[in-house]
Amino acid sequence: MSISDFTTIYNPLLQTFIMFLGLLSILLLAYQVKQSSDWNKVNSQHNLYTLLPDIKLEKEFWSIAEKYSNGNNNGKLTYEDAQKIRENYEEWIIFKTYINSYERICSAINLGVIDELYAYSVLHSKMKDVKLCCYEYFEYVREIKKDRELFIEIENALDIFDKIQQEREKKLKKATSIHTGTRRRRY
Repeated sequence: MSISDFTTIYNPLLQTFIMFLGLLSILLLAYQVKQSSDWNKVNSQHNLYTLLPDIKLEKEFWSIAEKYSNGNNNGKLTYEDAQKIRENYEEWIIFKTYINSYERICSAINLGVIDELYAYSVLHSKMKDVKLCCYEYFEYVREIKKDRELFIEIENALDIFDKIQQEREKKLKKATSIHTGTRRRRY
């Protein structure tokens, strides 16, 4: 076998085989990058719990909120309550730390780092309680700092949660309207 025979017969086959291996390695690399990205997203969602305030801070926050609301106004703080909290340095630090921890989580939700459905299932009711209780506090701090963007991450995340809740309610309503009057047992 001469060199000219090798280049005309085997060289194209060898080049095709090497090209196929290169293409296969690129596809496997893309698959590995996708798997790594998916794992990092799941892992970051699971680390959501580390961003949540600890039990001690939560108890302090809600005891201060209870102290000022006195069970009035469905647990909502008034503008005057917000002023009193801001004047008491220790209470203000507790409020600021507690709310900022939720602001960081909501920022991650809004950026897509944490899956919206996962965050909804973990945080929805707690964050609604925080906003319901602290709405006037938010307004007071925004006015003092002259910054309407403060606490915007919490409000944006709650908007996302409201959309998810509406979709779930539609699905539930549709499912119950289909089976109204019929009761099926599934084993």
